[in-house]
Amino acid sequence: QPRPDWSPALLRGLWPALAATLTKRGRTPAHEAAWLGLAGYCLRPGFGWPHDEARLAELWRLRALGLAFPRDPAVATQAFILWRRVAAGLPAAHQAELYERWQHPLRSADAPPELIRAAASLERLPPATRRDLLARLLERLPRLPPAQLDPWLWALGRLLARVPLCGDPATILPPDCLPPILAVLAKLKPRVHTPGAAAALVQAVRCSGARSLDASPEVQTAARALLTRWQATPAQLERISAPLAPDATVWQQLAGDRLPPGLHLSVSRH
Repeated sequence: QPRPDWSPALLRGLWPALAATLTKRGRTPAHEAAWLGLAGYCLRPGFGWPHDEARLAELWRLRALGLAFPRDPAVATQAFILWRRVAAGLPAAHQAELYERWQHPLRSADAPPELIRAAASLERLPPATRRDLLARLLERLPRLPPAQLDPWLWALGRLLARVPLCGDPATILPPDCLPPILAVLAKLKPRVHTPGAAAALVQAVRCSGARSLDASPEVQTAARALLTRWQATPAQLERISAPLAPDATVWQQLAGDRLPPGLHLSVSRH
């Protein structure tokens, strides 16, 4: 059976073996990178299956133990991917601890792409912290060469999403954060990475059905004009106008991975 078709029951069923080898993953950098990659894949998106909270509590031991090869690029990358994949299932205190640990590399001019994605996935950070991360994204985006835009655009959409992956409306940044992104995105070259920019903008201004969280009519009109210029799909334009239930594509964009088949997420009604 191809790995993308593995069911949640099969994926979670692999966790006991992974948990048992958590302290044995450090034989070589290749062993550790493989362990991290498989653990994140099996536990994604960190919730939605019975006993996931207990599994993530076991996984959190990794933070206390630390990485065996933290300076190995493949290991570091897989660690960021792991935490991005399960972030929605982590409690606020654990998300805050991860973000605090990542402060130094986040300030670097060459912050790793997977770190940017992981940081933006921490939905339960305090609003002030998420606003600070948003300010960093908006400051950096115009300076990036086209080949480096994708992870930053994905992070922008994830950070500003009107539909949170964890389903908690309290994690959604208020609409007053939205107008500045239009000016930044409008300056991107029209034929460069437009799909990523369009996906980020749709997540930020899509209609959720909650007036207190949705973009103003003026912002929606400006976003629709920009998306039309970028030749966005009819489905993307429709999401700005009507509170459509997120489909598999939307959940995949939020998670950064295709979700396990048979695992169904729902939206908390505001």
